[in-house]
Amino acid sequence: MGYEFEGMEYARLADMRPVRRQRYVELLDRGLNFTQAAHVVGVSKRTGNA
Repeated sequence: MGYEFEGMEYARLADMRPVRRQRYVELLDRGLNFTQAAHVVGVSKRTGNA
């Protein structure tokens, strides 16, 4: 079983986390607020966990 984020498959959750974090930061830079960016990457805005 792997993990998928934006069409890419990752063998380990630890491999996917930095990619998801980078996407979150990019979305913030583009003007999304914290709640919107968290929703796009699939994490809780409160905890930062999926």
